[in-house]
Amino acid sequence: MDFQKTENKRKIFILDDESLNIQLLKKILGINSNEFFGFTSCNTALSFLEKEEVDLILLDLVMPEESGLEVLKKIHTIPIQNGIPVIFISANRDVENISESFRLGAVDYINKPFQAGEVVARVENHLKIHKLEKERLLHIQEIEASNKKIKSLLDKVKFEIDLAAKTQKFLLPVDFELEGKFSLKSYYLPYAQVGGDSIFYKIQKDHIDIFFGDISGHGLSAALMSGMVLLCFKMASDQNLSPDQSLYYMHNLLSPIIKSHHLSGIFFRFYPDTMEIEYSYAGHHEIFCISNEKIRTLSGSGTFLILMEEPIFTNYKGKLKQGDRILFYSDGVIENFNEADEILGMDNFLNIIKFNIRVPDNIFLNKVIEDVLHFSSNTPNDDMTMLLFSIK
Repeated sequence: MDFQKTENKRKIFILDDESLNIQLLKKILGINSNEFFGFTSCNTALSFLEKEEVDLILLDLVMPEESGLEVLKKIHTIPIQNGIPVIFISANRDVENISESFRLGAVDYINKPFQAGEVVARVENHLKIHKLEKERLLHIQEIEASNKKIKSLLDKVKFEIDLAAKTQKFLLPVDFELEGKFSLKSYYLPYAQVGGDSIFYKIQKDHIDIFFGDISGHGLSAALMSGMVLLCFKMASDQNLSPDQSLYYMHNLLSPIIKSHHLSGIFFRFYPDTMEIEYSYAGHHEIFCISNEKIRTLSGSGTFLILMEEPIFTNYKGKLKQGDRILFYSDGVIENFNEADEILGMDNFLNIIKFNIRVPDNIFLNKVIEDVLHFSSNTPNDDMTMLLFSIK
């Protein structure tokens, strides 16, 4: 057993029969922000968990005393550990064992040998989720304790739950304008309370990077994956690679993490000083450039992210001019059905864009979406996301 105690730190519990793995995880995650409780014995570890609540559990899947799956079942019987996120550590990719771990309540898994970026991204994501959930439960207790303030507290809880969902899944597209250079206007309507469509951007020294993507599926699962995509996008953008190489970088980071989803997207880069663009597609349909009231596609293609071991991405280049607008849109926009079960489709969508082509940027997306939803009687069939990137 190995303790490293410091007050006011997040408590991370590690059970692994190899003490070297425990020391390596501590080194990767850092002792400045975390307090570690490391064990190589299952019995000693379970005795500790009966007395001390922790914030996150890292659990080896295969150990000589008993399997990590059996240990997880016992952890579930310990009341003070109820709701604590458990991440399995696995030296192999045994699909059956991994599937069983998720069925028993594990939230994630990490492969051995450890990749520092993967470990930090997964652990930090679930620590944040756990912290926000604890805050949510605390607010609920406050509501139950005071009938006088129940209305205001309920409003506060609802606000914080909504904020937590957006923060955890990183799904809050924020409009932005760099005066005299460009502006970003976005529209986001999830099919469920949360969704998997993504609008991410990062301002670098001489350019802006944009990732517009769509995680397969709907709801909480897709939204959680979107949070991981954001972390990987930011890491890729900081590498200053070309868009196609950035997609390869993201693919290599995400492949070990995301197993039940795939991801389509486009990595887009704009250099304000030269008006040049670079972009690369990852299974996403072609986006539009609106210039002088004419619409053209930004041609290109590429395979999905995290769908195959060796995807193919290509880097494309071009140049824009003042007044040009780039329109990004998700599948959910064009795959709306009306009451006669007719799909909106690309031709009708282009007609909607042409009809609204002179509408100012600040209301353009809303007008387009109004017409799209009018077609489907205001009943979307998927997450609907759009981004308008305008050159000033």
